[in-house]
Amino acid sequence: MTLKSKLTILFSTIAVFIISFFTWYFVYNIYEVKYSYDFDPSKLESNVIYTIKCIGVNSLGWEIKLRDSKFSYSVDEGINIIKIFPSPDKNSLHFSLIDKGQVRITLNSDYALNPTKILLISK
Repeated sequence: MTLKSKLTILFSTIAVFIISFFTWYFVYNIYEVKYSYDFDPSKLESNVIYTIKCIGVNSLGWEIKLRDSKFSYSVDEGINIIKIFPSPDKNSLHFSLIDKGQVRITLNSDYALNPTKILLISK
């Protein structure tokens, strides 16, 4: 093996490691989370199942589907009028409101800078 081919293999290996590192760091690493829901929180109906999803976002602003965003929640107000259902997905919250009133939920993730509070109103 000549010196030129050894250097080509060395630089190719280094380039693959650098590209792999930056791909992991910028594409697959979670930088922030956003919460997605398809309902109006001020006009909820009783006995309907609603879903809030926690979506991890990378540094490029793209949604990351292959990672869990370590999502947690707490019910701060109206615990007696909300029913939480078990979720097969670790990144979502399924709930239903049993009666009329207000429910305040705090959503938190290890990747979020601050917790997010949502006021749900059942009419």
